[in-house]
Amino acid sequence: MIIIILAIVGLAGVILGIVSLFWAKSLAKSEREPKKWKRMRIIALLLGILIGVGSWPGTYFMGYPYKGEKSTETGRVVGLPIMVAYFDSEGSDYIAPFAMPAVVGNAVFWFFLPHVILVTRKKLKKRNAQQKNRGDR
Repeated sequence: MIIIILAIVGLAGVILGIVSLFWAKSLAKSEREPKKWKRMRIIALLLGILIGVGSWPGTYFMGYPYKGEKSTETGRVVGLPIMVAYFDSEGSDYIAPFAMPAVVGNAVFWFFLPHVILVTRKKLKKRNAQQKNRGDR
């Protein structure tokens, strides 16, 4: 069940990342945003590239123990948030044809993560400022 939940989180993260990327781009073009925003966007982009590319060779290390519903022994799932492979307790690996697309999907997810954090932070600041302004009235 955790594998399915993490896959859904991965898909949602990619969708949110795409939306965040476009929203951040439109804010960067806006004249009311300070130059600091453009710099933060570039930093998020570079950090996303670094993390995304780093997630590819780090796939094995981004794993967790998993005990199947019918299994008596605990194996290891690698790939976060999307499962790439499963290793049983004896070390045998189970890799499906979707392993490479899953690795690419994970890299895309980790690329977008800094953008999602940046935009979420900006939206929270904006919401807090609006609530503060309402409270001053």
